[in-house]
Amino acid sequence: MSEQSHGAVYVATGTKAVRLFEVSAAHLREVEPTLSIVVSTDEAHEERIRNLKIEDCEVQVIEEPTFTFFDKPLALQRTPRDKAIYLDADTIALRPFSKEIFEALDYVPILARSDGIAFNLEWEYKDYPPAIPQFNSGVIAYRFPDTRPVFENWARLAAGMHTKKGGDQPYFRAACIEAGTIPSELSSHYNFQDNDAAVSPVRIRHFVYTKGIMLDAEKRERHLKLIRTTPAPFRIFRDRIAYARGYFTHEFVIALLLTMVTQWRKRIRKSSKGFIRAITGKATKKSSRRA
Repeated sequence: MSEQSHGAVYVATGTKAVRLFEVSAAHLREVEPTLSIVVSTDEAHEERIRNLKIEDCEVQVIEEPTFTFFDKPLALQRTPRDKAIYLDADTIALRPFSKEIFEALDYVPILARSDGIAFNLEWEYKDYPPAIPQFNSGVIAYRFPDTRPVFENWARLAAGMHTKKGGDQPYFRAACIEAGTIPSELSSHYNFQDNDAAVSPVRIRHFVYTKGIMLDAEKRERHLKLIRTTPAPFRIFRDRIAYARGYFTHEFVIALLLTMVTQWRKRIRKSSKGFIRAITGKATKKSSRRA
């Protein structure tokens, strides 16, 4: 299979999404200079994207965009690559990633990160087995056209919805189940989100709830510098703005203390039981049962 059959895929409809894409594509070119790009956009922004003159970037026009999450399956149905990595416009590549993902697609047809969250909508666990999780659709690696039924189902389900509540992930999950193509797990390092932890270098940062940081050049560079230079393991804390500013703000310290309390709670409890035994000379119920 030729390298030309591999590529990154974006969907950017509307002004904000296009602004995010401009930032994302610039960073992608820095770490993946030879990876081809296909971006689908609305007619009003086609010229703006072409004027960016991104090398090896093909621009497609979505004729009737919804300017919502659901433009995604419309575009992915016509992927012009045999192996593709879909990237949300609010992602930034920090390190090379495509070779590892494309190798994984030799073994599985689709990769996505499971969300590890409760379902958004009641029908999700009534219509389909609740043991199958939601999958985050911000980074999806897939073989094409093997996965075309997934995207066709996704577009069909989205078209029948009168509400966008819950985002696109409930419908992505349903589309995968109906197509009989459940995504294999994509490591979080390729879709690293707010409040995530990492034990090895992050490849792709996904600014799910922090798009403002991504669009602010100064905050963005400070944030990315921390991710690139902080030794693993590390964590993005709940106070995201504090993380973007730097380590030793009072917000960051509070977040750090809260996290430490959670992590050390069991150890503190265990130590306190040992202290009580030392003073009273009595064994706890647990240790008595073991005896």
